[in-house]
Amino acid sequence: MTVPRRRRGWQCVAALSISGALLLPSFVVPQGSHGHSPRLLRRASDRSDESSTLGLSVLIAGAGPAGLLLADRLLSAGCSVHIVEARQDPRSGSLEGRAYALGLGLRAQQTIRTVDDKLWETIKPSGFASERFKLHLSPKIAIDLRTPEDNNGLEPSLLIYQSDLCSAMLDHLETNFGGSGRLRISFQSRLKFLNAATGAASVQKGEQLEELPSADLVAGCDGVNSAVRSSIAAACPAFEVAQTKLPGSFKVLRFPQMPSELDPTAVHLFTGKGGTSAFIEPTARGACALINWRDGVNVQELPSLGELQDPEEARETLSSYFPAIAEAITDDAGKQFVSQKASQASTVKCNTYHFGRAVLLGDAAHSTGGVSGQGCSSAMKDSVVLAELLQREVGGAKRDTLEVLSMYSRQQVPEGHALLDLSLGPSEKAGPLRKALYNAASLAGTLLSKLGIGDPPLQTLLTTSLTPFSDIRRDRDFFFGEFPQQEEFDSMIERWERLDLLRKEGSFCDVVMLSSDGQRFPSHAVVLASCSEKLKKIMEQAKAGKLQQVQSREENAENGSAKPEAVTGASAAAVSAVLDFIYSGQAQLVLNVVPEVARLARRWDLNSLQEALASSVASEDGGLTPDVVAGLFALGEPFGEQLGAAARTFVLNNFSSCASTDPFTRWPQKVLEHLLKSDQLVVTNEEETLLWVARWRGAKAGREDAAVSVLSAIRWPLLSLSTLEALSDSKGFANGAFAETVAERCKAAKVAHQGLEALPHVRQGFCGWWSGLGCAAKGGVVIAGQGSPGKEPLKPKAIRPHEGTLLVLDGTEEPGRVVQWFLRMHSGRSLAGKGSELQDSFEDMADIWSGPDDAFYILDRDAERVVQVRSGETEVASKGTIRLERPCGVAVEGPDRAVYVLDREGSRVVRYVRGRSMQVAGGTEPGAGPGQLNAGPTGRIFAAKGGRLYISDTGNHRVQRWDPGAKVGITVAGGHGCGSGADQLSHPGGIWALDNGTVYVADVGNHRVMKWRDGAKAGVLAAGGYGPGDGLHQLKEPVDVTVDALGALIVADFGNARVMRWSPPSISTELLAAVRG
Repeated sequence: MTVPRRRRGWQCVAALSISGALLLPSFVVPQGSHGHSPRLLRRASDRSDESSTLGLSVLIAGAGPAGLLLADRLLSAGCSVHIVEARQDPRSGSLEGRAYALGLGLRAQQTIRTVDDKLWETIKPSGFASERFKLHLSPKIAIDLRTPEDNNGLEPSLLIYQSDLCSAMLDHLETNFGGSGRLRISFQSRLKFLNAATGAASVQKGEQLEELPSADLVAGCDGVNSAVRSSIAAACPAFEVAQTKLPGSFKVLRFPQMPSELDPTAVHLFTGKGGTSAFIEPTARGACALINWRDGVNVQELPSLGELQDPEEARETLSSYFPAIAEAITDDAGKQFVSQKASQASTVKCNTYHFGRAVLLGDAAHSTGGVSGQGCSSAMKDSVVLAELLQREVGGAKRDTLEVLSMYSRQQVPEGHALLDLSLGPSEKAGPLRKALYNAASLAGTLLSKLGIGDPPLQTLLTTSLTPFSDIRRDRDFFFGEFPQQEEFDSMIERWERLDLLRKEGSFCDVVMLSSDGQRFPSHAVVLASCSEKLKKIMEQAKAGKLQQVQSREENAENGSAKPEAVTGASAAAVSAVLDFIYSGQAQLVLNVVPEVARLARRWDLNSLQEALASSVASEDGGLTPDVVAGLFALGEPFGEQLGAAARTFVLNNFSSCASTDPFTRWPQKVLEHLLKSDQLVVTNEEETLLWVARWRGAKAGREDAAVSVLSAIRWPLLSLSTLEALSDSKGFANGAFAETVAERCKAAKVAHQGLEALPHVRQGFCGWWSGLGCAAKGGVVIAGQGSPGKEPLKPKAIRPHEGTLLVLDGTEEPGRVVQWFLRMHSGRSLAGKGSELQDSFEDMADIWSGPDDAFYILDRDAERVVQVRSGETEVASKGTIRLERPCGVAVEGPDRAVYVLDREGSRVVRYVRGRSMQVAGGTEPGAGPGQLNAGPTGRIFAAKGGRLYISDTGNHRVQRWDPGAKVGITVAGGHGCGSGADQLSHPGGIWALDNGTVYVADVGNHRVMKWRDGAKAGVLAAGGYGPGDGLHQLKEPVDVTVDALGALIVADFGNARVMRWSPPSISTELLAAVRG
């Protein structure tokens, strides 16, 4: 929504947070910073008495002459400068289609020489010196408006393309400061965002967006359509800018040389047919012509210049409009004309040239649309004035940067306003008589000056003198009307400052702002109405008697009449802060008032206050706290885009802290529901989100239906399976619709843990999702090895539960060892191998299995045997007629303690029982058929009740179930090639089967453990699965898996040298009580 600009010229300076209170960006010029009269510009060599080091960080938008000259001056003073330019480097060699030669007169030459004479001498060869200006009234009649004699011996004006001028200035910059580390130039980069109050900005180049650190100063040298000016306008309601398009359109032609019939040293102005004109300048590259016309004007059946599309037609038409230069309008000129897009010049007029840390220079502050020919000169004058003020006032430790920007505006605003007046001539307000007299006087003055009588013409005076534009303008008050004096420009701010004193004294107040707690704030209706359309409407309603009118006896007695009242609906602290900001531009407020202030700023369309809140409250050292943010969301309405974005980010990252505050209980349903639906919500687990919904429901009566609606934002499958099962039971509780809905949703969500339903998006703050755990944990817990409290090094190759402890086959050293790990003690003891009585009994431990009666079994691969160990005694358990060959896995099952060995590098399974042996699965050769196996040396075997076998067929990337007596196996996991899909495995290792047929598989190549239900077509993630790594949510080459008596998953995380437990969390009794309460 557009905010009407105030008619007062109060300026803007940014302030920071002090003493724990928020001092918002101020619109007040510091006391004593009054205007300064224009002074002569000085060279860098003449400034030795001033401090030479500023140390400011400066962002300059625009690499035109003003921006480059400012950069040169500030770099010389010790600043760090980053220049951002949307166009390409002018030194690339190509002239842009609309490039027109600039005229550098005395003013421009003087400003360039303030850097040093060498820069000017470097620039001159790229331009063309000219002292003549001819006005052609007809093909045969021409008037010399300026001749060499008018220059009074001064150096002639230099006509130069802007690209050539900027190229020379860039070379000078890089030569002098390229190695300083304080200069950065970014071409083809646009200022995407700017916080004018703080100096924070972002720049976009192509698709890349770069956040820049906050600058001490941001200089807008970016032309008529300035991005810096737009940022100021958006942030400061007092900022007034009038951008007006001038009538007519123009295009630029470039000629290889000046037309032969014209003076090659002069600038020529031709008036063509139908109000058209051609302005031709000599340049170092030939000549250029600016062709201007009014759209829709046709002369003697000639088409309008704006309608031309054919090069030949353009050549003929231009020759007809301008017969005096017809010979120069060649076929190439016709092509140039139709290939360009017509342009329209604009004027710009601002009431101030700064706000916060941002400042405007050149066309961004005061464009004349090229009418005066002084645009470049005045822009560079801005640069030098600003640089000298900064070095004298800041470098001299007299003022801070913000005060200096106010001084700059006071000095340069009159100059910009005056130049625009002089460029356009008397306005309509002057009346037709004065305009006619002005035109007659200008013509007479031009003619008389040729005779040595009177002052030189205005254009000559602007070009060949250093007289301030404001003085030249005041000399013409008779024709234009009175131009304000410097004191009047200064007093605009002073008058505004006095308004706040009048309000506090109650003087001239004509409206009362009434707070919700009954306090009264006398104010001025005209001041409030100037802030926004909404406040204007409120003031109109109050004066019309449409709003409540209540008057205290004391006020009636004092004033004799009642004042209209406007009810604000906010506390006295909030109303006081908002009025302070409106009147003085600054406000101090305690943090708990911020939400109310934000609401008033939003309701009253006070954009500048919203920006101020966002800059101060949302800064790194600002006032965003859980109470403030929860209070903002309790408003139940928007409170500003920038502050809203900062608050939303804060609440999503600190949801539980915000939900723990009192304002949380007042959040509207839609606010809570919207936040809970965000992927960026950071909570410990999904149980926590459900708990806060239940608490919000219980905080206020009558929220049952609203809470049921909010339950749609809960991502139910992310809850742990134990939570889902506990909440699914609503029997015996008179809980109403809320608890019943929770039970229904939980029942439906349990299938996701079985892999029967697709998962919702996992919130970004969660580490992952796993079957059984959901997102209720950050992953597993290290119980042994690297990262465990025991700190004993392990390289777990196999693990088995054993009599309440855990057997770990440790491969840290050959031939390996079997460690009995005591889980509660976080330590273990060696039962076989190094550190035990059986230290030298084995050649190569490849696998282990736990048996009854404290016995366990070791597969000794190189010895091609299985050894039973009980009470320190060993016995070979693989006796029989079939001799083992390169065995890789072992399992023991049944009362007869049948030993199953995955043999011959995983191609067959041999059973040994009481000295007898027989092959029960696979074949003599490896293969991929249903009756074959290709497990390889890393294959594993699991023996379930009744002799049912599960074989990790590693080479075929599958798990085969082999029932007793079967000739072929059945694929129960994987079998769809090597891959990472839910229906695939990659080099599966250890397996563990439950009585119901569910199989857990250590999917080594995918760094995960998968759970496959009996008959399932795909598995579901049970552990790891988020890339190889050592995070608690990750695994790296998990080689074995087992399930303990409590249902916890235990994983041999070989690649991370640790053993992990993945167990479902305990059910939250607090959650159960909140849901059912």
